[in-house]
Amino acid sequence: MRTRLLAAVLSVAPLLSAVLVTSGCDAGSGPLAVAWPPTVGAVYPDLDLRGLDGERVQLSSLTGRVLLIEPIGMT
Repeated sequence: MRTRLLAAVLSVAPLLSAVLVTSGCDAGSGPLAVAWPPTVGAVYPDLDLRGLDGERVQLSSLTGRVLLIEPIGMT
């Protein structure tokens, strides 16, 4: 009996997790659907970022510079 229950749970768990993960995803919604993957020559959305010093920086103010954006500590 325990073996059948364990087998049933283990067979349903991956399907349930896949449904839960993909249920909130919509390929055509939100700004990332337009911005990712980046295309050569396309203008990226104007993001409002915080620098290491805590000051706000608009992405548009960095036009023409090479940027490395590393999403650390995002909540």
